[in-house]
Amino acid sequence: MPRSYSTRFVPIQSYGMLLYSDMSDRIVAVSANIFDLIDVPTEKILGKNVNAVARAYLRDQYNPIKSALSGIKLQKITNKILEVSFDNATYVLHITQSARHIQWECEKKISADKVEFHMERISQVLESNFPSLWDNLCKTVLSITGFDRAYVCRIHDNGVTEVLAENPTNKTETLLHSRFSKAFMSAEHRKYYTTSRYRYAPDLWAPLTKLIIWKNEDIDQANSNLYPMPQLHRDFATRVGAKGIIAFPLMSAGKLWGLLFAQCFVPKRINLAQRQLCALVSLYASKKNGSYSNQYLQRFQTTINQSLINLRTELSHSANIGCTLVKHKNALLSIPQADGMAICIDDELNVFGTSPTKNQITQILQYLHIKTEKSLYIESDFRQQFADLIEGDLNSAGLIALRLGRNREVCILWFRGEEINSMFQTAPLPSEKTNTSSQLQFPVLNNSFWVKTMVDSSGLWNDNDLYFIKCIRNILRDTMLAKAKQQEHINQKLIELNNELEMLTFTLSHDLKNPLSVVKLSAQILARNLNGEQAKWTNMLSEGVADIENMLNSVFSIGKQKIYLYEKNYVPLAPMVERIIKQMHLLQEDKAAEVTLGALLPLWGDKNHLHQIFQNIIGNAFKYSKNRHPPKIHILSYLKDSQTVYEIRDNGIGIPKSELEQIFHVFRRSTNVGNIDGTGVGLALVRRILDRMDATIAISSEENVYTIVQLSFKNVPPSETH
Repeated sequence: MPRSYSTRFVPIQSYGMLLYSDMSDRIVAVSANIFDLIDVPTEKILGKNVNAVARAYLRDQYNPIKSALSGIKLQKITNKILEVSFDNATYVLHITQSARHIQWECEKKISADKVEFHMERISQVLESNFPSLWDNLCKTVLSITGFDRAYVCRIHDNGVTEVLAENPTNKTETLLHSRFSKAFMSAEHRKYYTTSRYRYAPDLWAPLTKLIIWKNEDIDQANSNLYPMPQLHRDFATRVGAKGIIAFPLMSAGKLWGLLFAQCFVPKRINLAQRQLCALVSLYASKKNGSYSNQYLQRFQTTINQSLINLRTELSHSANIGCTLVKHKNALLSIPQADGMAICIDDELNVFGTSPTKNQITQILQYLHIKTEKSLYIESDFRQQFADLIEGDLNSAGLIALRLGRNREVCILWFRGEEINSMFQTAPLPSEKTNTSSQLQFPVLNNSFWVKTMVDSSGLWNDNDLYFIKCIRNILRDTMLAKAKQQEHINQKLIELNNELEMLTFTLSHDLKNPLSVVKLSAQILARNLNGEQAKWTNMLSEGVADIENMLNSVFSIGKQKIYLYEKNYVPLAPMVERIIKQMHLLQEDKAAEVTLGALLPLWGDKNHLHQIFQNIIGNAFKYSKNRHPPKIHILSYLKDSQTVYEIRDNGIGIPKSELEQIFHVFRRSTNVGNIDGTGVGLALVRRILDRMDATIAISSEENVYTIVQLSFKNVPPSETH
C-alpha cells in the first residue's frame, strides 16, 4: 500500500458516522463506529477506494452515490443527501466537499411528524413584527423539535452576549435578559457556529467515538455536525439541566449577530429534515431581523439627518473645528445618549455634562495613544478595566473615543455613567474536579459558572449610537480633508505671490539703478558749480540717492536668500571674527572699543552666509555702543546639548523690551536709535539666513544697559544637502 498505516485520531460525536476521501477517491479518514457496523479491520477501509467500498457494502445504492460524488467533484452540485439501506436499517447519507476532501456524514434515519404539521408555527415567524419575532422563532423551533426550552442570544460588539427572548415549556430557571461575559463567545466559538447551518448534540452525556486519520492528511473535521460542541457551552447547558442541545446561527451582514439555542432535558434525537427546517426558519428570521434593523435605522437617520447637515455645513464654512463642535454640543451629547462629553482640538479641551476631570481626560487620551491606533475606541466597561491607570475616582464607566488626524489632534470622547447589572461569569475548574478519565467521554463540568453583580460598567452602546458617531467621524474626515486641500491651494497662491514679489524686488533693485545713477551724477555735476546754501541742497540730494541705493541693495539681498542654494562645511570662526573686528574699527573710526574674545568654536555652514551673519551682528554691537565710554564688546561660544551657541554682548543703547520681536521685520528699527545710521534691514537678513541654516537667533536687552545676541547652530552635520 502506498500510504503509511500510521494513524492519529480526534474525538467526534457518536450519533453518526463520518468518512473522508481525497480527490483521488482514496479514503483518508473514517470514524471508529463504522467498524462496529460492518465488522472489518481498519486496513480494509483506510487507504481503499471509496467507490470500491460503496460498491461492496451498498451494492444496490452504488449508482446514485457514484453520480453524487461525480457531481460534487465536478462542482455541478455542492452537496447531496441520500437515503441508503444497510442491515435492515435506513440511513441518511450527506455528501459534501470540505476543503480538499469529500466529507461523508451518515446517521440513522429517525421518523418524524410531517412538515405540514408545523406550518402554523412557521407562518407565525413569517408574519411576525419586530417585537414578537424572536419569541415566535423560539416557539416554532420548540414545536418542530419537541425540545423543552429555546432562547435567542444577541452577541454585542463588545463581546457580551445577552438573552433577548426565551420560551420554556416547563418551570425552570429563566435565562431571559441574562448577560454572559466575553469568555462565553470567543472568536473561536464564533467561527465554530458560523461554519455550519446548525450545531447539534442530542446527548451531552453520550460517549464520543474517534475519527481515525492518516497522519499525513490535513482533515478539517470542524465543518462536520459530528464535531463536538465547545466544552464551555456543553458545561453551561448541563448546569441549567439540559441533556441535549441544538444551536442555529443568526447572521446579519455576513457576521454572527446571535444564536438560537434549543435544549431538551432528556437526551433526544431529531430527524435531519427537522433540523434543516429549523435552520431555514432561523435563516428567514435573521433576514427579517436585518430588514427591521434597516427600517429602524432609516427612521433614526431621518431623525438625526438635519443635525448632521447643519454640522457639516457649519464645519465647511468655519475656520475653527473646535468652536463649531462646541456650538453643536447639545446634539453631540444627547443623540448617542451620553452623560458627558469632551472635545479636544490641538490640546484645547472643552468638557460638558457628567465627565471625568480635565486631568483624567488627558490621562485617558495618553493611554489611548499607547493602546490603540484605531480612530474609534468603544468600551462599556472602561472603568472596570482601566481605572487603576487613571488618577482619582472616575465618575464615568463607559467610553467611546473618536480620534482623527495624523497626530490624533481632533478628539471627541463620550462618557456614560455606571449601570449595575448581573452577568454570568465562568472559570475553569481545577483539573482534579473534572471528568477527564477518557478522551472519548465528555469531560462534564470542566468549567464553573456564577452570576456576578457587575459594577464599573455602563449600558451597552447600541447600533444607533455607533451609527451616529460613525457619521460624525465621516463628517470630520471630509472636513479635515477639504481644509487640507484648501490650505494646499492657499499655499500655492502664496508661492505665486512670492514669485511675483521676487520679480518686483528684482525690478526695484536693478531697473531703478539706472535712473538713480543719472540723478546721482547730475547732483555731483551741480555740486562742482555751486557753493554755499545751494551746495548744501545738492549734498542732501546725493545723500538721499545713496540711502535709496542702500535700501534697494538690502531688499535685493533679502530676496536672494530665498532661492540661494549652498553647501555646508566646517568653518573656523576665529579668523573670520578677528577680521570683522578690524574692519569695524576702521569703518566706525573708533579705536577705543574694548573687544574681548572667548572660545570661538568652528561652525557647520556656508562661509559667506556666516560672514554676513557675524558682520551684521558685530557691526551692530560697534554701531550702537560707540557713544559709551568706553564701548565694551564680548564674543564667546560654547556647546549646549547638540548645538554650538555664540553670544555677542555689548554695553550699547539697548532695545526696549516691547520692540524685541519687531526689530526682525524689514525696515523696523528700535525707537531709541536717534541719529545712528541704519536701514532696518540687517537683522531681517540675518534671521532669513539663519532660518535657511536651521539655526536660531535670540536677543535679550535692557535699554541703556546691555544687549546680548545669542546665535544657536547645530553642531552635527544634517543628513540633507542644501
